[in-house]
Amino acid sequence: MSDTDDLRKALERLTQAGGTGNRLVVRGGRAWFVFHGAKGGVEIRSEAAAKHYLGKDFPLSLNDVGLIRKAGFAQAPPSKTLQRVDAADQGVAIAARTRELFASAYKHQGPIQLELSLGDKEATQNPDLLEAIRTAAGKRSPQARNALYRALLRSTLLLRVDSQGLPQAVGKLQSWDVFAAFSSLDALRLYSPTVDRFKTMPGRLLFSALLDLRVGSLLIDPGGRLGGELYRNEIETIAGATRRTGSF
Repeated sequence: MSDTDDLRKALERLTQAGGTGNRLVVRGGRAWFVFHGAKGGVEIRSEAAAKHYLGKDFPLSLNDVGLIRKAGFAQAPPSKTLQRVDAADQGVAIAARTRELFASAYKHQGPIQLELSLGDKEATQNPDLLEAIRTAAGKRSPQARNALYRALLRSTLLLRVDSQGLPQAVGKLQSWDVFAAFSSLDALRLYSPTVDRFKTMPGRLLFSALLDLRVGSLLIDPGGRLGGELYRNEIETIAGATRRTGSF
């Protein structure tokens, strides 16, 4: 059986099994597509990797992007991927189109890898936190900053983790690690559409636990319209406002 047949069968499962948050990541070298569906749903949404996610050294030219757009993909802000929606019964056509675009636009001729995740969508939302971030960005006063700290402690955040379930650094601040936390699954997927590994933690536990690590800063919703960065001294301040009750 070819990997195109495997892809078709995986696409069919997006609307035949699992729950509300089914997704399929298909990788060909560094390039990828992500497909979304729900059990009983009538649509499959496709996302094609944009250069923003592939890196400056990836050979994706304007002509290559034009090939993806000619295949019916378009940008749907705030996402930075190119997207299109197909009927759920179009698995054969979706699979064929995906293989053709891997070859023509992304210059990948080899085998592909499939990562199928079936289940309900993670439902964490933090509207009060987002409002506090917006206010702090506009007013830049000690009162607004303190209100932001309180909102962070009351929030439930999604923290990127590695295969062992431990926090995964996303960068460096001099010799210290930088971590990333997100207010919702949508915010996490905006930052990295292919990521599936994360841990949901209440803020009152997260900030104390971060101090067990060589944390230099914590990014909140990086890549989004709202967000920011908390440095170690701020993390210590937030952690000091609550009793230490847990760690990773």
